[in-house]
Amino acid sequence: MNRAPLYAFVAFVLFGSLIPSSFAGDEYLQFSTGRILDKAPDTDKLLFTFRRSAQVTNEITRVACDYFSPDGSRAVAETFVYDQDAISSFDIDQFQIGAKGSGAVVADENNPSKKRLVLKWTTTHDGKSETKTSSEYLRKDTLVSDMIPGFIVKHWDELAGGKEVAFRCVIPSRLETVGFELAKDSETEWHGKRVLRLRMKASNFFAARLVAPLFFVVESEPPHRVLEYTGRTAPKQRKGQKWRDLDARVVFDWQTGRPN
Repeated sequence: MNRAPLYAFVAFVLFGSLIPSSFAGDEYLQFSTGRILDKAPDTDKLLFTFRRSAQVTNEITRVACDYFSPDGSRAVAETFVYDQDAISSFDIDQFQIGAKGSGAVVADENNPSKKRLVLKWTTTHDGKSETKTSSEYLRKDTLVSDMIPGFIVKHWDELAGGKEVAFRCVIPSRLETVGFELAKDSETEWHGKRVLRLRMKASNFFAARLVAPLFFVVESEPPHRVLEYTGRTAPKQRKGQKWRDLDARVVFDWQTGRPN
């Protein structure tokens, strides 16, 4: 199987905490918006904006994430469906490069007590589409990118106490999951707020040499929202005639509200 390079994984930009369990059984909307900025110091050059919305109905949470270029065109669209706190399925449209991905959790045909993660990735070149698929057993603490903020909250005491927390993240373009570790990098202040800076790195030694660490700035006080993120993003950036992976700084805004 020809896999995308590990450093080219679909990234972790539009993080939003999963809807709090206290809203289960009701319809509740949560919005987060933000800006994707140039990573260079002392600049706020706008590269993309994004919007995440989540709606809970009974035990099903549906999340939509959209990334927009400054001209308003949509660069990437992601949808995630959760059954309670567990991922059920997801779809990704990479409009910039003409690629699509999806994933679904299904019962294993030979052992219904176990679950498998089925992944698909479709690329289009010169009008021709090619779809590749794979599947693997669903292991404990397997996350899609949208789940990482909830995972941080769940393991807050361990992270704040200096412990490393391991998980696996779905990398749709590679049709696999990859092991990562989260750990406290430092305690500092961010715009007058006490925050924890977390470092996320690949747990495999060789993968860690290919993937630069990702950093999250998370408020120290509950609800421990991600305020800023630095690392690989879902949108790409055009360099000449090619689309290149984009490492950037992401700043989040938070809003909540009930549907009218």
